[in-house]
Amino acid sequence: MQALRALLARPPLVLGAIVLLAAAITGVFAVQIVGYEPDEVGYTHLAMGIAHSVSPITFRDGGAQRLNQLYPLLIAPIWGLFGNVTAFRIAHVWNVLLMATAAIPTYLLARELVRARWAAYLAAALVALTPWVTLSLAELTEVAAFPACAWALLAMQRSLAQPRWRRDLLALAAIALASYGRLQLLVLAPVLVVAMLLHELGYALAADGGRRAALREAFARMARRHTPLSAFGVVGLLVGVPLLLSGRLASAVGFYGDTLSGATLNGATFAMARNYLVFIALGLGALPAALAFGFIGESLLAPVSRAAHAFASLAIVTIVALTVQVAEVTVRFDEGVLQERYLFYIVPLLVVGMCGALLLSRHRLMLILGGSTALAVLTATIKYQSERNAFWYQVSPAMTSFYDWIRPAFGAASGPSANPGASRQVLAGVVVLALGAVVAALARRISPSRLLAGVATLAIVFCGAETVHALWRVVHGSSGGRGYGSGSLRDVDWVDRSAPRGASVGQVVSNVGGLDQSRGLWEDSEFWNRSIVGAYTFGGINDSYLATTGLSMDSQTGAVVLAPNGSADAGVPSQRYLVTAARGFPIEFAGTVLSHSATGTLELVRLATPSHAAWAVLGASSDGWLAVDSPATLRLYMLRGTPARCVSVGLTLSLSPLSSSTRSLLLSGRGIRREVSFAPGQTQTVYSRVCGQIATTPQLQMLNGQSPAASDPEVTLQLQRVTVTSA
Repeated sequence: MQALRALLARPPLVLGAIVLLAAAITGVFAVQIVGYEPDEVGYTHLAMGIAHSVSPITFRDGGAQRLNQLYPLLIAPIWGLFGNVTAFRIAHVWNVLLMATAAIPTYLLARELVRARWAAYLAAALVALTPWVTLSLAELTEVAAFPACAWALLAMQRSLAQPRWRRDLLALAAIALASYGRLQLLVLAPVLVVAMLLHELGYALAADGGRRAALREAFARMARRHTPLSAFGVVGLLVGVPLLLSGRLASAVGFYGDTLSGATLNGATFAMARNYLVFIALGLGALPAALAFGFIGESLLAPVSRAAHAFASLAIVTIVALTVQVAEVTVRFDEGVLQERYLFYIVPLLVVGMCGALLLSRHRLMLILGGSTALAVLTATIKYQSERNAFWYQVSPAMTSFYDWIRPAFGAASGPSANPGASRQVLAGVVVLALGAVVAALARRISPSRLLAGVATLAIVFCGAETVHALWRVVHGSSGGRGYGSGSLRDVDWVDRSAPRGASVGQVVSNVGGLDQSRGLWEDSEFWNRSIVGAYTFGGINDSYLATTGLSMDSQTGAVVLAPNGSADAGVPSQRYLVTAARGFPIEFAGTVLSHSATGTLELVRLATPSHAAWAVLGASSDGWLAVDSPATLRLYMLRGTPARCVSVGLTLSLSPLSSSTRSLLLSGRGIRREVSFAPGQTQTVYSRVCGQIATTPQLQMLNGQSPAASDPEVTLQLQRVTVTSA
């Protein structure tokens, strides 16, 4: 027992154990991740830009539009020292450690409020195991912003509870760091000013004695002990508000600037705010949030100490400001789609509020019932539709787990999405109220410390199970789709391994299997291969991240040049190595094929100079569909001027199984005239021998043939692949 007490008296060891244990649990799943979200492409490029510039911020690779670069800075050494695949794996291990460190400022924040070190340990453990650690399985800004925000909340609490000019400056610096992690946290700056006013004036009014004298003393105290913060508030009013109203502040913060203008704050915003707050509360097991709500209310009206009132002031202003901010942005820009990752920054406040509720309250019974009633009413009146796939388990683990576990227990449907017309969670609200009643009853029978230990332990167990469940779904997927652990990283960096060291590679993006599949294909190519630094297109699709330059081909000669604004006078591609679709159309560049992707879909080509096409298909759609009433033409530029050379051309075409009748391929060329029939669902390869000509470019014409009485004339043959080999 003495040894245990000695261990608990050493916070670095205990907190280190909490962080490592939480990181180990999440790390089991993190090492299985092989997939990523599109946003990760941008942040990893920023990390590489920071590593190369040896600067804490970069304006290249989209950096001017994404100023929240704390996370890219923290992974920059990894992406600077290792190749993309290795860096990806190491960064995910680093992520789980980084996010788990939020336990440290949470512990210190709890110690600002309660004396019991063990209670602060429980708060730290609960934050380390919150279900939103699922975000550490992705390379997103939240990974660094969450612990940075927790440190900012700690600095803000210290500034409010025991004001000093140094603490004000430290709090503002911590807010700046958190905002560097995620720009939405800029709202913490005005939050601190408002919380200072609420605390100083509210605490003065709550104290016994004359109110006028108390208010005068409060204003004097703010001027004397909060000089930097008071000055910051005045500057914010005189400078910040005009910049906000004029739109200049919005333009200054880049990508997120639109969120600072045109606020509506209508009924949809407040309904979404309620949904956000309820799911964050339910993600913690309901009781911690209910207790925190009660403690905030009691401490504002009848505080047990200045520190408790400061915490309550900070908590209520922060929770309200962030919740309304996130709800407004969701309604205006995200089509009303709730993502908990935007609001889980309030979790440390709720967890610490739980500790204060049971250890500091003078009226525990009223506090517990009041907080539980408030949360029960909010829960019973939410209305939201849930979709469950790996992405949603990652960004909204509380909501998805709720629809997986809780709602089905009340007899509700448990399909891949909830029925929005029957999703008012009245029974869930009743359960929340019942839990509060049980805790209130226990509060009359057992000591506050034992009650807190029991409630916190139950919350930790619940969150641990919920977290593991969500992590499993993120990795392995669900009925809604595959998980981010599906697949393999083997040979994904095939371009980097095949291109000469230091070579710059471009990729010619084209429609391969539909636009959605194509975007994923080309995104994968550039994400895993650092040597790909440019993108080109012949039209129909652009690269989702890299700036895409148009290309133009001379249909007579096959010469390929850059074509910005439709001009063919802008030169040739700057990279000698290009990644192209390996299907042989719409264009096959002349040159040497160095390697293929693992699936054979893409190929790396060393271009012949000057850049030109070996062959090209004209007159077909970007993904190979033949026109209804005009032929597509295969032009073989490689055979022009070589009458002694012959090649075997293979044309692979298919007919959709949805076609109501057969189609015919009418193939014609010099000495060639064939008709090949295709049944619905059939794929065939048609071979032809083509020889060179002295003065003209040999070509084959492909015409879709169908009966005039066909009920679906728009369904034509689709070209799948073109191969050309020596005859």
